[in-house]
Amino acid sequence: MHDVVHSFAISVALRDHHVLTVADEFKEWPANDVLQQYTAISLPFRKIPDLPAILECPNLNSFLLLNKDPSLQIPDSFFREMKELKILDLTEVNLSPLPSSLQFLENLQTLCLDHCRFGRYIYNWRAKQVEKIGKVTRLQLLDLSNCERLEVISPNALSSLTRLEDLYMGNSFVKWETEGSSSQRNNACQSELKHLSNLSTLHMQITDADNMPKDLFSSFQNLERFRIFIGDGWDWSVKDATSRTLKLKLNTVIQLEEGVNTLLKITEELHLQELNGVKSILNDLDGEDLRCEMKIPFFEVDTSIPRKYFKSPRSLI
Repeated sequence: MHDVVHSFAISVALRDHHVLTVADEFKEWPANDVLQQYTAISLPFRKIPDLPAILECPNLNSFLLLNKDPSLQIPDSFFREMKELKILDLTEVNLSPLPSSLQFLENLQTLCLDHCRFGRYIYNWRAKQVEKIGKVTRLQLLDLSNCERLEVISPNALSSLTRLEDLYMGNSFVKWETEGSSSQRNNACQSELKHLSNLSTLHMQITDADNMPKDLFSSFQNLERFRIFIGDGWDWSVKDATSRTLKLKLNTVIQLEEGVNTLLKITEELHLQELNGVKSILNDLDGEDLRCEMKIPFFEVDTSIPRKYFKSPRSLI
C-alpha cells in the first residue's frame, strides 16, 4: 500500500516543486527556514541522520519515511509543527511508544504504518486519554498491515474514524475482544467496525469465529474491495487472484449465515476449509445468488467437506 501512497506523494511533489527527496545518502537536515518551504518529504529506504526533536514544516502535506535503520527513533514532539499534513507513510519504524505529537495532525487523511513496531500497544494519539483517538478523526485511509506484534487497540479508537474509506489490517491485529461496554473492555471489538459505514476497502483477519457478530458485514454497503480471512491458520502471505477474496475455516457448530452472506453475494475468490458440523453458509442463498460460475470465478473447497453442505454443488465446483 505504501507504494501507492509514495507514488501519489511524488506526483504532488513534482507538481508543487517544494519537495525534499534523497537520491543517495542524507547527511544533514536543512535549516528551519528551508524546511518551512517544503510541501512534501520523501525518504525511501535511505540512510538519514537522527530526526530532529521537532520538524518545523508548517506547509508540509506529505511525509514518507521508508526506514531501514532499526535503531531509528521518532521523537515524541516530532509532528508538532506539521498541522497541514495530509499523508503520513511510515514503514518499518519503531513506534514504541507512539509519539504523542500525532494528535496535532488534525488534517491527516492517510496514515500508513506498514511493518511498524508498536510493542504490544497502539492506543490513541493522546497517552492520557485512551478512550478516544484524539483529534485525528479525518482519516480516510488507515494501513496497519504487517504489524505482527500489535495486540492492543484501545476501545472506541476504530469506531471514531467514521470517515474511513480504506482499512488495512492484514497480518496484523487479531486480538479482538468479545462484545461489551467500552468501560469493561481493554481492547477493540469487531462491532466497532460497524460504525465505519463509508468503508470501500477492508483487509482483516478473524481467527476466532465464535465471537464474530452475525451482522458484522451487513453495515458495509459501499464495500468494493476486501480480503477477509475467517478462522485460524490461513496464510496471509499467499497472493490472491482478485480484489474480493473471502476465506472461511469454520469447525464449530455455530451458524454464521447472517454474518457472511452479505460478502458471499459479491465475493470473487472464495476458499472454504473444515466446514464439518456447520450448517451450510451457502444453503440459504437464493437461486440468483447461487450463480457462482458468474459471481465467483475462483472457488476452492477442501475436498474433505461433504457435498451435502451445498445446495447446488455443480454451480460451485
